[in-house]
Amino acid sequence: MSYFSHNIVSFCAISFTFVLISCSQASKKKPIPTPIIPDQTVNPIVQIAFGSCNKHDEDQPLWDELLNQKPHAWVWLGDNIYGDTEDMALFKKKYDEQFNQINYAKVRSTMDIYGIWDDHDYGKNNAGQEYKMKRESRDLLFEFIELPKSNGAWNREGAYQSHTIHTEDIAVKLLLIDSRYFREEPSRKQNKYSKEYGPDILGEDQWQWLENELQDDTVDYFILANGIQVIAEDHKYEKWANFPSARERLFNLVKNITDQKVIFLSGDRHLSEVSAVQLEGLPYPLYDITSSGMTHSYRNFRGEENQHRIGDVIAEKNFGTLLFYKNSEGDNKVLFQAWGDDNAKLQELELY
Repeated sequence: MSYFSHNIVSFCAISFTFVLISCSQASKKKPIPTPIIPDQTVNPIVQIAFGSCNKHDEDQPLWDELLNQKPHAWVWLGDNIYGDTEDMALFKKKYDEQFNQINYAKVRSTMDIYGIWDDHDYGKNNAGQEYKMKRESRDLLFEFIELPKSNGAWNREGAYQSHTIHTEDIAVKLLLIDSRYFREEPSRKQNKYSKEYGPDILGEDQWQWLENELQDDTVDYFILANGIQVIAEDHKYEKWANFPSARERLFNLVKNITDQKVIFLSGDRHLSEVSAVQLEGLPYPLYDITSSGMTHSYRNFRGEENQHRIGDVIAEKNFGTLLFYKNSEGDNKVLFQAWGDDNAKLQELELY
């Protein structure tokens, strides 16, 4: 463990001038902002890296690049391996192969590890509460990220967890949200996700836990991480927008937080992008940073509408970093970077 016993995030660099639209204005398009690179050196107080969609039996080229960034922690955002089985012995074998992968082993020995799952490391593609081996799979996930047995998450259903880092100058709470274990079947019409309200995604116990965690007034930032995108709503794949009432409930929780800032992290899509909305009553823009994939990416990507997108789409192998730091005036700042192979910096965005 590093001295950041409970860790969180970092990102480097770019500030924007932009116009954001609320979710109720889905038919209107916002202009893509022009980024401005800061003219100062960033000295992060806390730096965290994160990513998703990692096949344990394929080439893993990004761990060396991750180590070069020297983050304090790594956060898995789902599809950490591709289990896709109800055979828990086979599942564990795949986890063990990833755990012992030579460069990932260096990562484990260098920084704190946190993580939540998505569908393939849950056990079945697009699965929810109906997956029969979910408790056994949950335990394998916790063993893989080496979650201490003293952590209360072991004693409840689901994989959701809370980790906080306190430094002398800044405090950030990482809330790992489980969007699989309690997820109801989304509504479909003509083999497409429906906009109908109703199906839940978190389950009432997890909702109550999340609401309680978001009342913590000792932290400066909340990072809410889960497997699927929260803000993007135009594509046809899995996303919170397929659960309209749950998404609205989540946004309503966030709208109550005005003294701190909330940032979402997500995976799943085999691409990296940043989505943003300005919720009515919230004094700051709300961001969802999607980082995917580690071993395979959306190589045939030819464009996809996302009315909430800020910046570019990265359709090659990547991981993300967040940097929390203070500028020369002493104000808290948050920067994002997307990194690719050969230490290529693929995108920089200043969030706040």
